[in-house]
Amino acid sequence: MRPTLLSVALTIALMTTPLTACGSKGESDGKPATTSAKSATKAAPAKAPAPSKSIDTLSDADVVAFGETIFKAQGGNSCNDCHGMAGHNGRLSQAADLRKPTTWKAHKTTAGDPAKFEAAIVELIRYGAGPWNAKHEAPTYDVTMLGVAQGPSKSALRKVRKTLKKKHGIVLDKTQALDFGARATYAYVETLWEEKLGAPSAAPSDPPAAKEVAPK
Repeated sequence: MRPTLLSVALTIALMTTPLTACGSKGESDGKPATTSAKSATKAAPAKAPAPSKSIDTLSDADVVAFGETIFKAQGGNSCNDCHGMAGHNGRLSQAADLRKPTTWKAHKTTAGDPAKFEAAIVELIRYGAGPWNAKHEAPTYDVTMLGVAQGPSKSALRKVRKTLKKKHGIVLDKTQALDFGARATYAYVETLWEEKLGAPSAAPSDPPAAKEVAPK
């Protein structure tokens, strides 16, 4: 029997329309023709991390406590190893007595100016004696003074940095951490002072006037 034009058209239509197993329109170019509800739903955007708090939100007591952690780090060439746990009688006899800032080299070169003195000592603690000596003509310091950038103090500072993030929500990069570590250590050392910085020496009192004795 000769096929009619209608039967040929139907045959071609069936051959060019892909069928799914259940007889409905199926995939095109390897992709589903319809999208499931799950894939149609857009993924929720990732939650942005909370902004870091400022280091200025710390109380003075917190700063001193972090400085104490760094100062009391265990190991050779740590702050307490050289200067002593109480700021004196440490391993190095030539180390400055931290109780008496007016005896420090920096006190002489800054003429006891509190702001200049603090800036000098914080920089020394921040970088250590080696970089300080390379940058400044005077005074020079023993290169065993590592500061917070090296040795046991650096390890303690890493712990401080983690605590700041976990407990206080303060995130510091490495440079900021070194700056904070130096200032916190200075703040703790200040608590060891037994004298006021830049306080003028007491003027000697005038000797008592000689009592006049009437001639006999």
